[in-house]
Amino acid sequence: MIDWHDPQTITAQGFASIKLIHVSAGFYLWEYFSNLWYEWEFITRKRPYRWTLWLYSVTRFSALMDVILGLLAFNTQRPLDCELWLLFDFIFAYAAFALAGLLIVIGDLEQE
Repeated sequence: MIDWHDPQTITAQGFASIKLIHVSAGFYLWEYFSNLWYEWEFITRKRPYRWTLWLYSVTRFSALMDVILGLLAFNTQRPLDCELWLLFDFIFAYAAFALAGLLIVIGDLEQE
């Protein structure tokens, strides 16, 4: 049976959490930069302009900032202002989530 109050168990779980954050961030950063060409085609006018591009870009940027803030928190060696960090982390995470939902709704409305 695992003693969840044991300092070694807590340390092991902490390291597992840090590794999971880094792997997840790596996947998202790979996805973000590998699909940056799509936005670049709008900027260079190779694709026709759609007003939802800005909503899409803000959604992706909000998720990127949330990932960067997560990496910042787990890799910093200096004291961190937790209240400020949590505020911005929640703002970017909820913005990305809400805007992604809005994009889904807009996509469903355009199909009708």
